[in-house]
Amino acid sequence: MLVLVDGWTSFFRDRAVPWRIRMAEKTRAQLENEVLARYIETQRWYGAKGERIAHAKLADHALWEADRASWMLALLEVDSGGEPVRYFVPLALAWEEGDEERLRSLSGAAIAKVRQQANVGLLADALADEAFGRAAVEAIGRGLELATGQGETRGTLRFAPTRAFAELAGEDFASLAVGRPQAQSSNTVVTLGDRLFLKGYRRIRPGVNPELEVGRFLTEVAHYPNCVPVAGAIEYTAADGTPMTLALLQAYVANQGDGWNYTLAYLERFFEAQRGATEAPAADAHGAYLALAHTLGTRTAELHRALSQRTGDPAFDPEPVAADDLAHWKQRVRDEAASTFELLEKRRSQFPAPARDEMLLLLERRHKLLARVDACPPPGRGAHKIRYHGDYHLGQVLYTDYVFPFEVAAVILLVAMVAAIALTLRRRKDAKSQVVSEQISVKKADRLRIVTMQSEPKE
Repeated sequence: MLVLVDGWTSFFRDRAVPWRIRMAEKTRAQLENEVLARYIETQRWYGAKGERIAHAKLADHALWEADRASWMLALLEVDSGGEPVRYFVPLALAWEEGDEERLRSLSGAAIAKVRQQANVGLLADALADEAFGRAAVEAIGRGLELATGQGETRGTLRFAPTRAFAELAGEDFASLAVGRPQAQSSNTVVTLGDRLFLKGYRRIRPGVNPELEVGRFLTEVAHYPNCVPVAGAIEYTAADGTPMTLALLQAYVANQGDGWNYTLAYLERFFEAQRGATEAPAADAHGAYLALAHTLGTRTAELHRALSQRTGDPAFDPEPVAADDLAHWKQRVRDEAASTFELLEKRRSQFPAPARDEMLLLLERRHKLLARVDACPPPGRGAHKIRYHGDYHLGQVLYTDYVFPFEVAAVILLVAMVAAIALTLRRRKDAKSQVVSEQISVKKADRLRIVTMQSEPKE
């Protein structure tokens, strides 16, 4: 249990009265190396899985109060035997006295028990705090800035909106239901209704996170419609000017899962259906899936086209391909091919018979393949290179509720258009028609005859 004297200030010697400095140092050390270190070791997003943290240090922090709640946005530097790594661990305090409902909601994300005089409570992960999620969105909307640390080493923590924030968040975001946090391999996601989600990055690295940088460009500049739009971010700038991305706020896109899980489920269904089949599958058995693959190819081309726009931003403007670029690309392809061949060699005994024959044939021809890489001609004059996704795979692609119905509707519409044209051009025996050439070539004498008629006598 952590024993506090005055809330968050209990951990900082420079905020304690002289006779409590030693106690503040002891409480700070307990927080860093006993409480937070042990907590991080058990999390999915901890990078050094299975490794014990030898030392942890609170590298920087910001104290923040909103709506009668307070949080410490902590940046923890962790040493587990290699290079020190920084983690973003926002913390919340909740007390039994006067805050029982919030205390119960945070019990599943508790990090440690705390006591301050007679009041008992919890230290918890703030990303599990509904009040924190709503306050973070509100702070992003108004561009809140907080100073971190103290003295000359102060950094800045900024809640930054994009120009799309108002449209994406709406005016009633404060009333949205906040979902339970979902821990992933490197981040924690909190949903706000079916409109927004806040992604807290855990392991943070120097520089702007590419997900924010590219997402903000596609949202604000390129206006690419088939990406998850960015509403804002929480960004940290250290005292030396180094930027880091702590969290990303994006619009929630209703979906049926990602492309990777959809593909696995599709293959599972297909192979299960083939187990009892007596005939080979039809030639067009994968037509529906291939239609989705075609859509994915189109979306990929549209993405690259959006990233190839020249906007005056040097981080995104296309650049001419230089000679050393080609050499670098060739070497990278060569290294990846060599690694693949090495892996095949190690696992050759694990291949079933039909696949083993093909694998051995590939290994025999490895030199020819590598020679083709070396012989790859340089691009023509005027070739340019552009930014790209960097982590583009099926797990990054969302399969939405409307993709397949849209494809079906497109096919139906195409068929209907072709049918309408065919019906218009068909010839019917009972239909009257005109021959334009004959109408033009006709003479007056063929159409007009003047006759004389006797008039009737008057009565």
